[in-house]
Order: sequence, then C-alpha cells, then structure tokens
Amino acid sequence: MSTPFKFTVPAYVGQVFAVVDHEPDERVRYRLAEAEDAFKHVAKGEFRSTNVKSDAPPEVPRFELKDGKKHLLIAQSRMQLGLTFDISMDADKAYEVARKLAQSFFEAAAVFRKLDTRTVVGLVVHVNQPSDAPREVLAEAVANQLYKGPAIGKMASFEMRIGFETDDGILKVIALNPYELRKIEIKPEFGAKNFIDINMDKVPISETGLSWVLDVNNKSLAANPSSGQSCEATMQKILNGMDELYATERHQFLSTEHHIS
Repeated sequence: MSTPFKFTVPAYVGQVFAVVDHEPDERVRYRLAEAEDAFKHVAKGEFRSTNVKSDAPPEVPRFELKDGKKHLLIAQSRMQLGLTFDISMDADKAYEVARKLAQSFFEAAAVFRKLDTRTVVGLVVHVNQPSDAPREVLAEAVANQLYKGPAIGKMASFEMRIGFETDDGILKVIALNPYELRKIEIKPEFGAKNFIDINMDKVPISETGLSWVLDVNNKSLAANPSSGQSCEATMQKILNGMDELYATERHQFLSTEHHIS
C-alpha cells in the first residue's frame, strides 16, 4: 500500500542550458567583438576573456558574459547559454522566458558560427521540487517504488533515466534524482593557478528535493549527418521537442503530493 509523500512547495525551474557543439574554431578568441554583436539580443554587456592558455581543450570557454541570471560561454567548439531562476518564479512562466531566450541564443549561434549537420544542439531544463525530507530519505522512497529487486545494502544513491528517440531522430531524455543545494559564493577565475579547497560537508544545506531533468538533443542525428537538414531546422525541432516534453511531464512535477510505497 502506498502513502502520500508530501512536498513543501510546488516545483520551480532551477536552471536551463542551451548548448551548441560544433567543429573547433581556433581563432574564436579573436572574434570577441563579433560575439558581442551576434548575441546582443540574448544578453547585455561585454564579453570577458577567460585567460586560458591557447592549447587548452577546445571545449574550455575562451570568453564569457554574465548578465544577471544569464551566463554566456564561448569556446572553440562550444557555445552555451545558462539561465538560473528563483524559487519564487512560477514554473510555467520561467519556462516561457527560458524558451524565448533559448531560441534567441540558437539564432545568434547560427549567425556567429557557420554550423552544419554535424552540429550537436541541446536544450536541458532542470525542474526542482523541494521537500522537507533529507536526500537519502527521498532516494530510498522513490527507489522502493521503482526497484523491486532485493536490497543488497544500505541505499546510497538513486537516479532514474529514460530516453526516447523520435521518428525524426531527436532524442528526448527524462531523468529523476534527489538533490540538495548548499549555499556558497565563490568567484572562479578561468586559468587561475591557485586552487580553492572547500569542505562541502561543512557547508549548510539550504534545500533538498527531487530534480526532474528534461533533455532534448540531436546527438543521434549529428553522429550520422545524412539527413541534409539545416542546423536551423534542427534547432527548431529541439525547441518544439522540449515544448512537447515539458507539456507532457509538467503534471508530474507541478503536483505537491506523490504516492510513494
């Protein structure tokens, strides 16, 4: 018999990431002014060099731009937009804002960098559902509902992940796992020689709950670039695919009561 498992407040969109992975451009560090012009409708401000060595891996950001809750990163082989939302913002409203910014980011990326069918495009939405229960209790409660095998020890961790490939080759992934947030403020410097040693066990936990991760990407298509479809068309499919996935799953994480065995 299952019993209701209560959550303290409705879920909220915590973070959203829009990512474009492409063939490396070794001269990207010299295109800072072009980047500012291309992404001017995504975030305001000036890009800052990350001062990494020229032989750093191509996915390491060469410059960045922070505009409030928006964070743009540009590397030789990757462009990324990160968005952070507060718990006070309605989940549907946050998703609407994120969706519009993701579309602007994809359009700007296509202007800044010539993209082809090998380009990997992804959109990831993290939805947090806070609870007053510790992470270990959440992990065991959800795992007991989904895992029917014998216990082989004390529950240490839990994550559910399931992926689907649509007829047009778009991958849709849903992941569920307990989370905990700890409040700490650091200001990392890319390329800095000094390391910061932080004992996370001594940092107080500010929030626990269940995290729903919705991920829509074209990794399967990019690995076999034979469709001839433009990258811009693929970007639109990613956006539409996330709209469908969010609409399908929203009833799961917008409820404040779940029945856990």
